[in-house]
Amino acid sequence: MREMLLIVEKDTEKFEEQYIAWIKCGITLVQAYSMQEAIERLTHEKFVTVGINGDNVNYLSQLRIMRDITKLPIHILTSNYTYEKECEALALGANVY
Repeated sequence: MREMLLIVEKDTEKFEEQYIAWIKCGITLVQAYSMQEAIERLTHEKFVTVGINGDNVNYLSQLRIMRDITKLPIHILTSNYTYEKECEALALGANVY
């Protein structure tokens, strides 16, 4: 059974590019289009980590809920870095920003 990584990503084309790269490493990516969908999947499926594209997903409002239901590492990936956003995301339960 392959390890699965949950990716919260609205852009299917970006997801498919990532999928191809990770599958070569033996890891299957699973796409969720929203935080709500990701939270639901986390309650029913087994993943090794969660990645969130902070550029196109509104994640802050539901990040605390996600942290409450999983102990998995949560990574926020963004090209719009600010120290304030990093502090807020880490305070809400992200592991890496």
